[in-house]
Amino acid sequence: MYQFLKSGIIVPIVVFLFCVLFPQQLKADKWRFLSDDQEALQCRFDLIQQAEKEILLSSFIFEDDQVGKAILHLVVEAAKERGVSIKIMVDGHNYKIGKKIRAYLASQGVELRKFRVKRVGRFGWFRGLHEKMLIIDGKWLITGGRNVQDKYYGLNDKFNFKDLDVLVEGVKVCKDARFHFFESWDNPKVSYPLKFSKRHVRNHASVPITLEAAFKKTSLNFPKGYNPKLFWIEDAFITERPISFIHDDLFELKDSIFVKSDYKDNKCTEELIALMSTAQRNIVIENPYFIPTPTWEKFFEEAQKKGIKITVLVNSIESNDLIVYQAAYLNRRKTLLKLGLDIWEYHGSQKLHLKSIIIDGKISVVGSY
Repeated sequence: MYQFLKSGIIVPIVVFLFCVLFPQQLKADKWRFLSDDQEALQCRFDLIQQAEKEILLSSFIFEDDQVGKAILHLVVEAAKERGVSIKIMVDGHNYKIGKKIRAYLASQGVELRKFRVKRVGRFGWFRGLHEKMLIIDGKWLITGGRNVQDKYYGLNDKFNFKDLDVLVEGVKVCKDARFHFFESWDNPKVSYPLKFSKRHVRNHASVPITLEAAFKKTSLNFPKGYNPKLFWIEDAFITERPISFIHDDLFELKDSIFVKSDYKDNKCTEELIALMSTAQRNIVIENPYFIPTPTWEKFFEEAQKKGIKITVLVNSIESNDLIVYQAAYLNRRKTLLKLGLDIWEYHGSQKLHLKSIIIDGKISVVGSY
């Protein structure tokens, strides 16, 4: 289990640098955390409505519930009224978008694809697209833990997730995120159009009414008051150094040439461990499904020898929505405690879902890792 978690899932991470890791002459970037559920949703709505050229959206889970329908209404509006290019990529195992809606989206110029690895194997089911990104016009990026589903925005009747996103404005970080999106989108080994039949094309007349109704209902109680012209980055923080975007790649080296692949590398893990190895005093980790691989256990052991305090916040058995992952964590808990980790378990009313790291109070990491 530990090995497939290490090698099977595509994830992006945004790193906020407040220390000297980049040359002084590089321009700083802007950012703001999106911790409030409704604020995180309103920010997405407003930025989509401000898009002029391009909207790229990737999500591990995309469901056509209230939130999903509302977002689809806005992207259709952007495509239809402003000629914005819309590309949406979802994980091949974790989307619930009806065929009527797919047919309607296609008729409006919205491109929809799924990430699917056809090569079967022992852990083939787990080799998917775990990232959550929204890139607007190549200049704004939202990434973090939230999928496109009601329970990530406080709108589910049964339970909701406690989560975190970040909004970033920066030339290089958005360029890197955009390149990463198209690395999957343009890869014929993992990218496939979502299909529908002619029958669904004939029967999608009611879809736009349903999507618009979901949008109106969702935007009624926004904390800042609904305002599609709201400039979300205006009162944002400014970094001392540029923000970095860490991600896995879907390339492999053959005869000194990089070719597209359906196997990802371990770049995300390697760069994250390298970054955390710069710690001088302490590391704080928030992660819902904490099941370290042997590579991570080795890092924790070495950090302990250096006197680095590592504090971890994870789900408790009451708050974890994935009982198999909780069992795997509990099976390793004694070993992790022996490695010197200070582990805290979340017992709140929500399900912990955020993934973040703070290094020496200087570097923040937010993503879907």
